[in-house]
Amino acid sequence: MTETKPARVEDLPQQAGSVPLRYFGDIEKPERRKDGIHIPYWGGVELFSLLGGKQYLVLIRERPHRHVKGVECSKCQSKRRKPGPREGSLYFIGEDDSAPFVAPLRDEMLEVFLGGGEQRFFEELKPPVIRELEAKWGKERTKRQGDIFAYDLQMTWEEFIREVFRGADGTGSLSCSGRIRLAAAGEAGHSNYSSESVLGTRHTLKNAIRTSDRDWVTFAGVKTMGLGGGINWGFVGSGTLEAPNHKPLVLTGPHIIAQAMILRQGTYSAD
Repeated sequence: MTETKPARVEDLPQQAGSVPLRYFGDIEKPERRKDGIHIPYWGGVELFSLLGGKQYLVLIRERPHRHVKGVECSKCQSKRRKPGPREGSLYFIGEDDSAPFVAPLRDEMLEVFLGGGEQRFFEELKPPVIRELEAKWGKERTKRQGDIFAYDLQMTWEEFIREVFRGADGTGSLSCSGRIRLAAAGEAGHSNYSSESVLGTRHTLKNAIRTSDRDWVTFAGVKTMGLGGGINWGFVGSGTLEAPNHKPLVLTGPHIIAQAMILRQGTYSAD
């Protein structure tokens, strides 16, 4: 199998926003570094521009394997099927909040982009619960910090609790499982009494008031689950959302908080 000759480095994108893009032949996937984002440089790499070159989708095909004749090779046995022209590992890279990021994506997100364009791609980045709420109440209430989305319920906690109890008899817009437990961060058994991790990420919610991870909440027919809640995993909370290399995001009053579900692993944010 012959390796495709790569394009000249000077013909490839050199920046994502203000973040330098550098190309290396000895790496297998995009990496964040102090001097920018490093990208594999060989014929199996393809970049797709987003936001006018501020961000990119990067498709990394597997490097061709050179088999030594007469030597048994398990890799050759497992790679008999010829990969399709758009198969490989997909990454989302670029600049967000003036900082570089690299995020591995689910492979189907490339087809979303190729079939529906940039607008469809960014819509699919949103957690399903956020898209459902936007369909009912509009997009103006949505806030984002990296891969964490927050939807403003536009009510106070007192109104939230009142609606929960009204929902119990079918007259309110909110309902929940059992008792909703609102607690300042730390009262739920966390070691850091000033902030807590958001959905297992490096984002934290300082001075938090939030529902328990064991609760579910339904708002206007859209259900948000606690831990283990599947695609609508999230919670209702308020406080100051913080993360490395992101501006603090103040969430005043109850917000439904959820994480983008298209990431294969890791985090969207830069270190």
